[in-house]
Amino acid sequence: NEKNKKNCSLTLIGDGQDYHRLLTHINNKNLNNTIKLVKWKNNVNKYFRKFDLFIFSSLYEGLPNVIIEAMSQGLPIISTDTPFGPSEILDNGKYGILVPMEDPEAMAGAMYKLLTNKKKYNYYAKQSLERAKYFSLGKMLKAYKKVILEALKIN
Repeated sequence: NEKNKKNCSLTLIGDGQDYHRLLTHINNKNLNNTIKLVKWKNNVNKYFRKFDLFIFSSLYEGLPNVIIEAMSQGLPIISTDTPFGPSEILDNGKYGILVPMEDPEAMAGAMYKLLTNKKKYNYYAKQSLERAKYFSLGKMLKAYKKVILEALKIN
């Protein structure tokens, strides 16, 4: 509602096939002060530092590194529950909130819940930082080394 969206803004990062359609829609609805479109950047961390939440609304993903990058900045994560990827990173909701795909009401509800409940917000911010450690370069290299060594033993 109008009261709740006063201090909210949305930044969409990416330049997929819908970029120009979204830009036109934003301009036509005079939402330029509320919604920002940013073409894809290699260093998204500078944007993350300005955000309160990270929203991932993909319909299909493998292992989205961008969620891990956002977690490393301490951002609470809200993601669609795609068949692969986000649910593994978020450990089925332990480290972030999963919402059904193509359910904007559930996404908005999760956003509202985190932005209006400081305790829940702080919990998921802390969980993000904790989970990001699991995907650190050192841990990932050890995991790859283990897989390679196991594969060599088989042969």
